[in-house]
Amino acid sequence: MRSSPNNALRQSTNRQTKTLTEMDRNAEVYMKQKELAALVKQREDNLRVAEMAPEMLAEMKALKDTINILGDTVKRPVVLTTPPETEAPAHASPAKVQAAAIAAEIFRQIDHSSPEAFISTVFKGEKHRFNKRKAIRSHKEMVSPSSTTSENSGQVLTTTAAMDYYAEPDKSHLFPALVANGARPMFFDGANALSMPYRDGEGSISAAFIAEGATIPVKQDLFSSTLFSRYKMGVITAFTNEITRLTTHSVVDIVTENIRRDSLDALDAFLLDSTAAVVGVRPAGLMTGVTPTASTGDTVDNVLADLRVLLAHLTSIRARKPVLILNPLLVASLSLKVTSGTGISPFKDDLEKGMLAGIPTIVVDTAPVDMVIALDADALVMGVDVPEIDFSKAATLVMVNDDGVAPTMAETGAITEAGSVDVSDAADVTGGPAKVQSMFQTNSIALRYIVPVSWSVIKGGTVAAISGVSW
Repeated sequence: MRSSPNNALRQSTNRQTKTLTEMDRNAEVYMKQKELAALVKQREDNLRVAEMAPEMLAEMKALKDTINILGDTVKRPVVLTTPPETEAPAHASPAKVQAAAIAAEIFRQIDHSSPEAFISTVFKGEKHRFNKRKAIRSHKEMVSPSSTTSENSGQVLTTTAAMDYYAEPDKSHLFPALVANGARPMFFDGANALSMPYRDGEGSISAAFIAEGATIPVKQDLFSSTLFSRYKMGVITAFTNEITRLTTHSVVDIVTENIRRDSLDALDAFLLDSTAAVVGVRPAGLMTGVTPTASTGDTVDNVLADLRVLLAHLTSIRARKPVLILNPLLVASLSLKVTSGTGISPFKDDLEKGMLAGIPTIVVDTAPVDMVIALDADALVMGVDVPEIDFSKAATLVMVNDDGVAPTMAETGAITEAGSVDVSDAADVTGGPAKVQSMFQTNSIALRYIVPVSWSVIKGGTVAAISGVSW
């Protein structure tokens, strides 16, 4: 018997209702299970906390103490300090360093004071630490271990420092300016003479184009040499021991001025004169054998004409490092010169750059005021050796100069043996008698300064000049 459709619908509805009821019951059981599980976990956590309570209380107390300490720190004023900035090292000139070493030895000779203490007063502070070290080292080189208790001292400079001492940039002296502009430095290292070879055949081994199968030319280069003798310049000066009453910086300045500057003044005068070399006494001046060309006048066109003469000479000798030597008065006059009718100064801008007609200039007051000298600095060799600085408190001096003012030596500038004056000659010097002075008796100290020096050009025709200049 087949069931009716209504019965089938009721049966299906009953099944669905039963299914939903079971799902609700299952969900309710799941939630109850979850609640019980959470309750169990809470009970377990409570038990665990109870077990750890003493440790937690101790930890909390420590945290509170730390908080209180931090609070007190915040309440107190805090002073912030920054470390002092380190000053950049100061670099004193070689002349200042060596002058400090020499002055320290002067004071040591007079009152037996500590050279290190003297130098420390000259170069004060951390920024001068390197200058102080160099000055102390120079002083130690001055006084050899075998003569620290004697009246005399040894050499003050190393060979390379000697050139630095004289070649330090100095706008007022020719010797350092020539070195700075390309003159070749030379060191004797104690030798009495040096032979310097140089090439004497520009372009003599130049290469040539060669065709296939042609022979390659064989060429011979040419070399010559110049012998440099080791000459010496020297001077003795005396001063009383009352110099110790001066400040240390005053003494250093005196040494710098009296020794280095005066020596450079003398060197410049000898460099620019036309005196021939005297064997064993002095080198030839740069103007020896040079016939200057007379200036054409003082107009702008005349100046240009004179400069063309010098430029033509420098070009003919293929100058590698050409320079023009002028007196500062001549430079000042030239910078004010204007072109007629225009008011334009054609030389001012060039002179302000240290140039004239595209050639570097050396402006020194020891140059002749009415002459312009042109030369190739590369063909000039200049050398100095270690200066010898000696002191004595027991010497006896014949107070005679070479300046031509009576009483005087018979020679000026370059003293030969015949022109020398000994103590026994004091009564017979030119315009004499001369004064004889004992350092011991007059409570004085004598300083003897000797510097080996030499120079020469290694190529003929290096120097040219315009004379009678009235620019």
